[in-house]
Amino acid sequence: MTIEMKNSSLMRPSNQYLLRCALTLVALVAPATASAHGGQADSHQQKQVELHEGYAYENCYVDLHEDLTQRDFRKFNAEFGSGFAFTSQSGPRTLGAKHVELGVVFRPTNIDDTTDAWNETWTHPGDDHFLGPVKLPILQLRVGLSKSTDLETMFSFGGSNWAIGGVGLRHALLVQGSGMPLDVSLRENVQVARGGSEWTMVSLGSDLVVGRSFELGAKAITATPYVAGGASSALGIESSDEVDLSNVVTFSPRATAGLDLGLGPARLGVEGTVADVLQWNLHVGAAF
Repeated sequence: MTIEMKNSSLMRPSNQYLLRCALTLVALVAPATASAHGGQADSHQQKQVELHEGYAYENCYVDLHEDLTQRDFRKFNAEFGSGFAFTSQSGPRTLGAKHVELGVVFRPTNIDDTTDAWNETWTHPGDDHFLGPVKLPILQLRVGLSKSTDLETMFSFGGSNWAIGGVGLRHALLVQGSGMPLDVSLRENVQVARGGSEWTMVSLGSDLVVGRSFELGAKAITATPYVAGGASSALGIESSDEVDLSNVVTFSPRATAGLDLGLGPARLGVEGTVADVLQWNLHVGAAF
């Protein structure tokens, strides 16, 4: 059921203050990404990990090795499912029937590939070619199926033998308006990741997203700060010839906060998620 109140004039803080907050949050993404990369390099130098070398692909690729333990396979599955989770990437408000939004998400996933969970599950084209913080562009498409329900899809290709895709639904539960200060929506999704003939992950996720929209200035800029809480459960299936491990099921709760900016059809958003793996996202798109 969707509860909707008609729009009316809302209590608004200073427009200039909100705009400064929005621009500050957007500016934080670049240094956060840079510091994550620098920290990962220091970690590599300190631990002196010996990488598994192979040249089947120009980029790092999924390749389970004989020293991989059941415990580390479980950890890899949990961290991959958490780091590449299909999160909201926008405020709770749905698009509306027949509207479409196309976007690209830039996500530097902060993994530590010097651990056995990652070193024993990947092969690298060089003894110093670390996987590092994975900075994948993720393609996303949202389609409004009705006034209160959106279809959401995502896809990303790792440049070697692995890729990840997902599909989900977003349903509006509460709509901001007179007497209702917030938008609230429920998201449910399924993801599939495939690492060649070595590994498959199937993940089910759900998030409750809560936000409030503000209009800024005379140019109709809309700013929507939002928070979300949810979890995902991932089934990891090992199919390598080098190991004989049991399938694993992992559960990863997560908490998300973000800011969504709209100016006409243009969309810009930043989002941070605390889970098994910390992640920062920058989302750029357009809605029609």
